[in-house]
Amino acid sequence: MVFFSKKISFFKKIFPLIFVITFSCFNATNKIWHPYDYQEKFESFYYTADHSHVVFLGKKFHYIFNDFNENLERILSLNSSVIFIDDEESFINLNDHNKIYGHFKFDIFNEKLNPDLEYYLHNLGFVKNKDGMSKILKINGTRFRTNHTFQNYNFPDLGQDYLIKIHVKLSATYDIFATALTPLTITLDGALALGKALLKCFDD
Repeated sequence: MVFFSKKISFFKKIFPLIFVITFSCFNATNKIWHPYDYQEKFESFYYTADHSHVVFLGKKFHYIFNDFNENLERILSLNSSVIFIDDEESFINLNDHNKIYGHFKFDIFNEKLNPDLEYYLHNLGFVKNKDGMSKILKINGTRFRTNHTFQNYNFPDLGQDYLIKIHVKLSATYDIFATALTPLTITLDGALALGKALLKCFDD
């Protein structure tokens, strides 16, 4: 019985130490896997003339959504003073291969609605709520690093800033600077292109 009591006493002493070590390792793991989360300020939204891609441009990175979604194009084509992205509820996840996935939440308030617009948005999957209408749209694509040719490019004004949360889910051995350079180019007449496809701004 004395031996058994000593074992219990030993475990009582060592258990807090095990808890502290486990908790510290958990925090360290979180720091390894999520050290680079950031917010991206989007400069402009574009789509390709052949309707194959939607492109979001930030200062340091370009986000190209290659699983083209017609609803995304239609939503972004609406006037930005009428419909907007809820940047508190929208996010992008980024993995080791610079693949991006997540969702955007689009909102429109009651004072901006009229019967025709409400019917149009309903067909796009918007849901009515007490404040107006909303829709969450899943997105997938690839992130690219911008280059110096875009530093002085005159992007159209979106009318408001969009700061979207980027959750970086990289392994401990990944080099965040190993991101491929953007495939976007600036043509001689100042237009943007993705390969042979010209880009058109949603605000044009």
